[in-house]
Amino acid sequence: MPTGRVEGEIYPPELTASESEQLLTTIKDWSIAHGLAVRPPPSFVSAEADPQGVLATTVPVTLFPSAFPRVCFEQAKSVQKAYNRLYASIAQDEEFLQTIVLEQVFLLFLISIFSGLERANSNQRYWWHGADQK
Repeated sequence: MPTGRVEGEIYPPELTASESEQLLTTIKDWSIAHGLAVRPPPSFVSAEADPQGVLATTVPVTLFPSAFPRVCFEQAKSVQKAYNRLYASIAQDEEFLQTIVLEQVFLLFLISIFSGLERANSNQRYWWHGADQK
């Protein structure tokens, strides 16, 4: 794994064998305790090894995420509110959404369910309707 420097520190940190083993054990335990588990596909585990189909494994996690330049992070933060407003506006524009998903049958199905729920509960205020605004 390539190493680099983040604010004067070697990154990712170099671990001894025992530190690495302890970190992996802790992450596996935390992942299982917090539901980050999946059943492996049958091609990975034979029926003889798991006759009841109860084996699970942790989902992949990143021990040391890739370093991300601070300037890029600050740029992303600076446009976050504008992006959120744009995203919310698009999500609320039913006519626009229908024009871009005409070929997407599944998405149309989901939109029809959503529209039906909104019509059925027309007096209900949802967060996406600005329920927090007066």
